[in-house]
Amino acid sequence: MKQDNRRTNFNMDRKKQLLAIGLAAVSMAVAGCAGGSKNAAMSTAPAVELTKLREEKTAVDNSGADIEVFTLEQPIEFSYSSDEADMYFVYKDGTWLDGVTSEIPLDQEKMQEMTAGFLKLHAVKKVEEDIDLSQCGLTTPKYSISVSDAKKGLKTMVIGNKDEAGNYYIQINENSIYTIKSELAESLIFDYEKLVVKDSLDISVAPEDMVRAVIIKDGEAKTYKTSDKEVMSRIAAGLSSLKPSEYASYYADENELFSRGLTADKRLVLNAEFNTADGVRSITVYAGDFNDVYGSIRAVQIEGSSMVALVDKDIVGNLFNLTEEENTMQ
Repeated sequence: MKQDNRRTNFNMDRKKQLLAIGLAAVSMAVAGCAGGSKNAAMSTAPAVELTKLREEKTAVDNSGADIEVFTLEQPIEFSYSSDEADMYFVYKDGTWLDGVTSEIPLDQEKMQEMTAGFLKLHAVKKVEEDIDLSQCGLTTPKYSISVSDAKKGLKTMVIGNKDEAGNYYIQINENSIYTIKSELAESLIFDYEKLVVKDSLDISVAPEDMVRAVIIKDGEAKTYKTSDKEVMSRIAAGLSSLKPSEYASYYADENELFSRGLTADKRLVLNAEFNTADGVRSITVYAGDFNDVYGSIRAVQIEGSSMVALVDKDIVGNLFNLTEEENTMQ
């Protein structure tokens, strides 16, 4: 039931972003020629489609939990708080949204699966005897959930420790105490990362598939053709390895782009054309600053996505044909 601290830090950062300005798309639309003394035409071929990463759905076995705690019609908002993360979601026009940054694409099936645990909350037993709340983990609970229903109002739940049978103590509205199955309790403890539909890439490009590439460094654009076999091989290897799965931001605003070195005046730009079974396709990739103290990870953005991915520097080195010196954190 531990959460990912990296994602927790991300959640805390998101809450500080009071206005999601949404200039990421505008920034990406500038096709990399900002400040360049040598302009090169960008590809007009259709862009390759991004892959959408979703977590697999999981079924909760709640057999043996026969005591109805409460039922709800349809949650319209809920918040989640722990020592490590805070989240807030709202249900609007049939869609679950992040209550802080609504542009972040949430997995609607996963959200419905998660909120299903609120619709009919069932417990293993109701605790009737006097118990020590501190020993049950209910005086300073690790997890707190508030759910609002348009018809039935607000329900608050705090999840405490396990009992001897392995079930979790839960207290409703600072009043009644129950035990619920561990599977249900764990389904009510959320990992934000698993709720987001993430932009990724899953392509395989051979050197001979490469048609043309433009790389812009420090405002200088250089065009490579099929005759530039060594460079094209490096770019093809970089594209085939570019499969983002870790992210610095799920919706990068102007400040985020600036802090990651991904604004039009600072970033590296690759615009590549390559052959596929469906014809010639193109992709534009941006690379920014190093993202870790070891200089092994760089911030990367793919045109068409508002997310900032974290990518191994060797992949970035291949994509942008960087020398070892160019790809070393200064």
